[in-house]
Amino acid sequence: MGVADIPKSSEITLPSGLRPAAEVYIIEALRPEDYAYFCADGILLENQLRLIGCSPILKRVYSIDDLRQAVQSYDDSGYRFLHISCHGSEDRVEIFGKESLTYSELAEILKGHVVNSRLTFSACSLGNRDFAKEIFGQNKGLHSMLAPIGETAFDLSSVLWISFYTLLFRKAHIREKHTGILSVDVKSIERITRTLCMTFGVDMMVCKDNPMGDNFLYEECRVKPFVNGEEMRYC
Repeated sequence: MGVADIPKSSEITLPSGLRPAAEVYIIEALRPEDYAYFCADGILLENQLRLIGCSPILKRVYSIDDLRQAVQSYDDSGYRFLHISCHGSEDRVEIFGKESLTYSELAEILKGHVVNSRLTFSACSLGNRDFAKEIFGQNKGLHSMLAPIGETAFDLSSVLWISFYTLLFRKAHIREKHTGILSVDVKSIERITRTLCMTFGVDMMVCKDNPMGDNFLYEECRVKPFVNGEEMRYC
């Protein structure tokens, strides 16, 4: 199965690296059984984004070749946010339950296509320093990246990302009414991520480019057990 053409509204020619659209492009690469058990979260995120006035694009991929095409399609769209929903582990990324990629191989597929982008991953265990090092190391110009640190259930993962983008874009649209510019800043991303970490008890990795050097800034937002049995949530 291949990747469908992007909608006509997104068929525009852009200078390389320019991303004027604060919109979300969703790539979904889940297992066949996830669809059978209604665990595909991409369509839920797409519907919510449309509800708040956004114009998301959803692509389901069934192979590594499909993934390459979808990443190119994202690059061509001019969208700023790339959200990838898949299964992950401490050393690999799974594609449709049939194929898998090392962190380095995924970084190579993204290379040259995520300049000035913000990456979010709905995937277990990708929130680690090795993953961040590979992605940022091969993708200069990537602005930020978020991913869960450990295993996360579908129900929590789905509501977390719906909440993240709803809060982020509602705030951006309010700002647009006053300034005439739709912008999303990294401080808002960090604050919202911390809030959702506290709300849902999901450990998250937050990475961003370092304007003062070639490396990246890495932060973990974790939920830590408290001594009296309650949960102390911190970043």
